[in-house]
Amino acid sequence: DLLIDYAHPILCLDDTNQMQQDSPGERIPLVAKPDGEWNSPFPQPVRISVRLSDSGSRAFILRLDSGANVPQLYVNQLGTTPWVQGKNALRGSVTGKTEEFFGLMSPQNVRIGKQLLGYIMFSTPMRTKQNVAVEGEDGLIPTGLFKRVLISYADRFVILDPR
Repeated sequence: DLLIDYAHPILCLDDTNQMQQDSPGERIPLVAKPDGEWNSPFPQPVRISVRLSDSGSRAFILRLDSGANVPQLYVNQLGTTPWVQGKNALRGSVTGKTEEFFGLMSPQNVRIGKQLLGYIMFSTPMRTKQNVAVEGEDGLIPTGLFKRVLISYADRFVILDPR
């Protein structure tokens, strides 16, 4: 098991299952690829199913990412025209030319299991050709949105403690 505790700057590894016994909260099942599809000596990515307020009943598969600082959807989910999207764009410079790469979606309520996280803003690519779809994943959600994250690789679940 792996515990990331942002409230107490702690990263802890545990092979005794003691941390999961001491961690209250809902156990959110991990979404795994079938073993035949995962051809890597490394563990599968930590992926969970979530629902966004603007998506109706569609579930999104998001990777929990400890290195990201912005929630992201890989495919453009902005329901507005490109010239309106530009007002909320995150700009970057490539070879001296400034371009709009990512737009910010309107704030979303994110349901993870029984938990509801409010006012989460996702970035999404501005142009279709910049979409970077990852098979079986719709985007990522930073672990930094939570006070504590317990990941049980062996038992295939996470416990998320919101801030």
